[in-house]
Amino acid sequence: MKLAQGTVIGLIAGYYDVETATGIVRTRARGVFRQKKQKPAVGDRVEIQIDDKGMSYLVKIMPRLNRIGRPAVANVSHVLLVISAVEPDFSLELLDRFLTFFSWQKVNVTIYLSKTDLLNNDKLTEIKRSLAYYQEIGYPVFTDYHDVQAKIPEMIGKDQIWTLAGQSGAGKSTLLNHLKEDAHQATGAISTSLNRGKHTTRKVELFKLGEAFLQIRQASLRLI
Repeated sequence: MKLAQGTVIGLIAGYYDVETATGIVRTRARGVFRQKKQKPAVGDRVEIQIDDKGMSYLVKIMPRLNRIGRPAVANVSHVLLVISAVEPDFSLELLDRFLTFFSWQKVNVTIYLSKTDLLNNDKLTEIKRSLAYYQEIGYPVFTDYHDVQAKIPEMIGKDQIWTLAGQSGAGKSTLLNHLKEDAHQATGAISTSLNRGKHTTRKVELFKLGEAFLQIRQASLRLI
């Protein structure tokens, strides 16, 4: 019997995929977590126990930095907040609600304005003027797709977990597919009657990006 440590990178149907130094191990959690009313989350640093027959169990959760949202992601280092310029329409109120929530969680945020190519210059200039305030108070802001694609991988530190968050339909899956070409995230259409996206992201998982991780979550203001 041996012990190994790793990071939970996926959760599906009660199984946990844990990335260890020797590879990914699919495991289940010991019943002791139910007794303690604890539940491992994607992003958790954990310890797993592997017996002589190759059976493995998740036996310990290391201390967490944080635990954000539903479904939960643990140890989030930074949020890349994707806010669309249009389809769905740009909303300062929504942006402030997200920033308030993540500030409460003590997580740093970078703002990315997506779908700028779908706006006329006057409207885009107006939105950029609004975003300039957030840049002045310390939030990194990207309004150019090529900039965010080139610079985000350079900003992510070793072993950090970055989460892509934002309203549904804002382009999180599209961005992830470009940052991580083998992510293969489905992208969805916009519900014009509700001015929001149709949910396409389902499974909770981390994607390896160099020596760090990216995670994508559906937008839900139950976060707040």
